[in-house]
Amino acid sequence: MFTLKIRFAEHLINPDSLENRMEGGFATGFRFRTRLGYYRSLALSCIKALALTVDGEPVPEAALSFRINGKRFLPAQLPDLYAEYWYLLDEAEIQVDRLGGISEGDHTLALTLELRSPYMLTGPNRAYATIDSSDACVLTRRGA
Repeated sequence: MFTLKIRFAEHLINPDSLENRMEGGFATGFRFRTRLGYYRSLALSCIKALALTVDGEPVPEAALSFRINGKRFLPAQLPDLYAEYWYLLDEAEIQVDRLGGISEGDHTLALTLELRSPYMLTGPNRAYATIDSSDACVLTRRGA
């Protein structure tokens, strides 16, 4: 399988974006923003894999969601979203449902984000090329 890893910045995850998601005065989860590690906008149906580990612990898929264009999607919905686009200059928000949110301080986030190139067929089986838009970095959640 052919995989591309294209970087236009040191990190695709926005280093200043980690924050708790508050509802009714309570932290119901946390979120951060990430960019697309490619040179073209892509339909959300091109997302092949979306996973997250926080401080070495995998986040269950049921607790993960993807927010862009003012809409929130579950990972299982992404393959059907061929008319919803992630535009090149837009940041997507990754949300995690977790009562109490995430504690203040430094946290290591490792985002697995693999994309399918809808126009780049490779190899003898003419499989779609994979674009590795994954990233890992330490983010700091600051106090309220």
